[in-house]
Formats: sequence, C-alpha cells, structure tokens
Amino acid sequence: MKFPLLITDIPLPYKTDTHWLAVKPEVAAAAGGPTPEFAVVGSLATAGRPSFQLKTARARVTRTGNTGINSNHPKHPRRSENGLSAGIKRPRSPESRSLNGPIAHWPACYQCPFNVSDCYRQHCVAAGGNIRALLTINRQMPGPAIQVCEGDTVVVAVTNMLEDGLSTSIHWHGQHMHGTPYMDGMGYKFKADPAGSHWYHAHTGMQSADGLFGALIVRQPTNYDPNDNLYDLDLPEHVIIVNDWLSELSMARYVTMMHKIYDLTQPRHVLVNGRGRNYNVTGSDGAHAQTPLDVLHVQKGKKYRMRLISTAPACPMQVSVDDHQLMVISVDGMPLQPRLVDTVIVHPGERYDFVLDASEDAGNYWLRVLGLWYCDFQPVRRTGAAILRYEGAPEVDPSGDRTQQRDGTLLNPILFDGNITKYGWNREITFRLPPVPILSQPEDVRSEWFCNHSTIPDHDYCQTEDLCMCTHMIRVKLNQIVELVVFHAGRILDEAGHNVHLHGHKFRLLGLDKVGRSLSRSTLEQMDARGELRRNYIKPPVRDTVNVPDGGYAIIRFTATNPGFWMFHCHTNLHLQMGMALLIQVGDYSDLPPVPDEFPRCGGMGFSNARRRPVTEQKCSTDSSASLTFMPLLFTNALLVTFLLS
Repeated sequence: MKFPLLITDIPLPYKTDTHWLAVKPEVAAAAGGPTPEFAVVGSLATAGRPSFQLKTARARVTRTGNTGINSNHPKHPRRSENGLSAGIKRPRSPESRSLNGPIAHWPACYQCPFNVSDCYRQHCVAAGGNIRALLTINRQMPGPAIQVCEGDTVVVAVTNMLEDGLSTSIHWHGQHMHGTPYMDGMGYKFKADPAGSHWYHAHTGMQSADGLFGALIVRQPTNYDPNDNLYDLDLPEHVIIVNDWLSELSMARYVTMMHKIYDLTQPRHVLVNGRGRNYNVTGSDGAHAQTPLDVLHVQKGKKYRMRLISTAPACPMQVSVDDHQLMVISVDGMPLQPRLVDTVIVHPGERYDFVLDASEDAGNYWLRVLGLWYCDFQPVRRTGAAILRYEGAPEVDPSGDRTQQRDGTLLNPILFDGNITKYGWNREITFRLPPVPILSQPEDVRSEWFCNHSTIPDHDYCQTEDLCMCTHMIRVKLNQIVELVVFHAGRILDEAGHNVHLHGHKFRLLGLDKVGRSLSRSTLEQMDARGELRRNYIKPPVRDTVNVPDGGYAIIRFTATNPGFWMFHCHTNLHLQMGMALLIQVGDYSDLPPVPDEFPRCGGMGFSNARRRPVTEQKCSTDSSASLTFMPLLFTNALLVTFLLS
C-alpha cells in the first residue's frame, strides 16, 4: 500500500529482533437521566503552565468549549467570550413550540430542536436527537478542547463523580509522558509533547464510547512546522471530531454481543463534534424538527488548517467536503509531504490535519462523514455531516443529499473483501488485567501473572486449546530498537481490520499490505525469508495508530527510549474489552523515575505492605479474573484490557 511520506528525514532505526503479533479475531436528547460525567475546565495559566480542573457531575451540555488557547498565536486569534470567533453568530431561533418527541420531557433542552437556541443551552447535549444515558466531560460531549503549546506543563485535577462506584481514568492519546509514566491514567501533571492533533479519553471499560473524550491540541512555533506556508489560519474551532454513536450505553450492547451472534444491522449513528441528525422530533402540532448540525465558519480567500480526530469506538469514517479538496499535511501529529485528495478515511484513534482552501463561491457546503464497516451494513447506512459556511452565506442547509459520499482520490483506503464469519476463541493470548498496578507497586508483582509466546506451553493459564488468558507482556531493553510485524489472521468478524495504537512512543510504518483471506505466522515468516514483506526505508511515515487490514500485515519499528509499561492495543472498544492488548515493558524498574510521593496504592489480601515511599492506602479490586468488566485503571497507563496477539 502507498502512503504519504514523513516530511522530515529522521534517521531510521536499524533492524533488531522482530516480534510477530497476530490479531484475530446521561441521557441526552441525548442528555439527562443518570449522567455520570468527567470534566475538564481550564484557562491558560501563567509561566507556561496551563492548569485544568477535571470534575464529574450530572448535567447536559451542547457546545464544545475551547480553553487554554494561546490567543497571541498569529494563526489562531483570540476568541470571544461566548466561545465563538469574533463576528460569528449563533444560529437563529425558530418560533418556540411545545413538543412530544424524544427530547420533550428533558427540561435541560427546553424547546430543542424547534427552538434551535435551546439546543445550545449549557446543560443540553443534543447529540443525534435521541434520549439515552451518556457520560459527559464538564457537561459537554465532546469534552472541551484543551489547547496548549509544546513544552507547556499541563496540570489536571480530577474529581470522579461517576455513579455506582465506577472508577475511571484519562489517557492522553498521542502524548508520550516521558519522565512521567505514572501520569497517564492518573491525575495528572505532564509536559505537552509531542506537538500535533491529539485527544484525551477515558481508558476504563467502554466509557469513551459513551462520551468521555475531547480534543488535545498541542501547537508549536510556526517556524517549526514545515507545512506552515500552506495555510493562513489555524483556528481552535476548526477541530473536527467524528465518532459513531449507539442508541444505548455501550456496555449494554457489549453484554448483548457476548450472548448471541452480533447483529450488525442494529442502529448506530455518526456524530460530528457531538452533533447529528438521526431522529425526527414531533411537536404537539404535528410538526417535525431535527437537532442542529455543527457549523465550521470560513472566509473566502483564506486557507485553513483543519484538525480531524476520530474518537470512534468502532467505525472507520470517510470524510469529504463538497466542492473542496483536502491537502493532507499531518497524521497522528507528525508532518507529511502534502498530498491533495478528495476524501480521506480515518480509523478509530487516528488524526489527520488538512488544509482547506476557501476559494469557492460564498455559500454552504456539506462536510460529509460516511461510516464504514460496522456503520455501513444495509439496510441502514450510517452517515453524519457538518456544514462549512462561508462568511456572508445564509444560515440554511446546503443543497443536495448529505448522505452520499463524493468520488475522487481517496487517502487511506480500506482493504476489505467483505466476507463475515462468526466470532470464536483462538489459540492466541487474551490479555488479562493484573490485580495490582505493576508500574508503581513492583514489590507486589508475581511472575506467574505474565506470559508471552515463549512461555505459553508451561503457563498455568494456557493449558486449554480454546483460550489463553494472562497478562501478555513483551520485555525490551531501554534504547533497544523494536520491530513488530502485526498481522490480521483474517478468520473472525473484523475483515475491515484492527486499528492498533501504541502508548508512550511513535513508530515508523515500514510496511502495510493485504496478502489474502487468512494468514499465519509461519506463512509470513516464509514470505519474509523470501523478501516478500516489503519495507519502505525512505522517509516512512511516523504514527502512533495504524489499521492492520484483514488478511494483511503492518510492519512498525521504534526505538524504546521511554522507560515504563506501555499498552499496545486495538482501539476498537469491544476488541479491547475482549482481550486485544499487550504490555511492552521498556527497561527495568531502575530506569523509571521515582514513584511520586503520596501516590495512591492498591492493596488487599496476599499483597505486601512494603512501600518504597509514603503512599495513600486505598481499597480497589484485586480480582484478576474480571477482565470483561469495568476495571479500575487509576494507577498506571499499563493496566488496560485486551488484544489477541501472538
């Protein structure tokens, strides 16, 4: 497969040992009801130290607020107090009506959508227009965008107000946490590095799929950006978050899936910046209305940097803008040689920055989002949309059917043959959560919890032919060069591929291709011996997330410069819950920075009371068998759920 090249010539690590990894298979109108939330509120503090307060609460919200913005940056001017750029007006409010639709009995949304202004009330999360339980951050969905400068020290205070005793954690997707490994998943002080378009999300259970996510934008001086000459403005409101959205809590769907053959035709929706039109709301007078879409404002003659982030729990998304081409300049926060395309596919966890040239006639244009794979099974094709609105254009919808995707040059196509087979256990490793945080409590760690393919034959947890469940971990030395060949065996449901994400590092994508309907390790090793696994050594792209196609492989390489325990996992939430994860231990405990003073400690029966420094004792689960439920991940980035890898 061809892919854009890295624009800067970073020295490529020489090859070392290769690891072969098989991937097999509140209430809102959408607000209200029990609405446990996570929160991020903030403003730019002094001395280059943005300080954010994170709280969870019961509320509903409508509009994404951007905070912590460097208003002196030449390409993103100061925002007005209402969170919109100067000169941009909120949508006008139609005549108010009483209504009996899905939103009617939720006071937070008042007359939304008949009175559009009500849809923008602080406590109303309109989403797609249906009532369902959800989780929000600062009473917003998506959570407020955190926008800082490279090298800033970001300080985040977290208050968990989730109901029913649920724990939570935040992962800073794309941030390396170098020197602060204890802060990824636990409350939070870290250096903003690297620059680029990133995001934050809950990394516990299915919480991110239910609303706990937001954008994290790390800017750098314009003279550091090799593509700076291609655009005029990089505005904070031009962050485009796309995600698929269920009509119920994700864990309820997950439990259903575990007890029957999954029905891919069940309703699923596509949202853009937390908004969509999926339901008609009927008023008492019989009139119909739908919730508003997000609007991106531009001025004719300007070129804009747009930041596309997929927070989707499952579906790839194909994105385009009517009558405009997209100049892709960055992927996963790293600059690329510019490539002009008509449409781009973004997989869960991926980010693409593109330049949009606002050179067309002043008007309204559809930004189209077509859900793929899970979201593209008939009879219902899941689509989303936003509106690109030129200054001076009327506040009306664009013409044309917003559900149709445009043709033309496609970046990042899906390699997919479309056949479906039933889920099944396989002879690979399903990740099991260890009962204590191994990063901060090494004295409580037991060697028998861990496994890899060299230890499977003798492991207590791997004595059956159907299932091997243990804490899958690969150990590498600090500064060792690591190559991973990740291949999709192609024998389960997910013929669209697995989008795998690496914590703590970025990697060079040396190869990406589809071979056939199914693959095995022996087949790939034989192909590699014959020189048939092609590797690109000339400015390969640098990423932290990549989609491994069905019956195909990805070859990635990185230098293990960041000591710690780092997750490598599938970013499809259901797959993560089911076991598609492993740990990569980089270096030894002696290479780690000291555990922070007063760092919380997990304890229980069978664990040592020894401490390396003063800590705060807390009660937490010690049941390592609970790998398919909500699990506490408050104490280390390394304690997640699941990947079927070999």
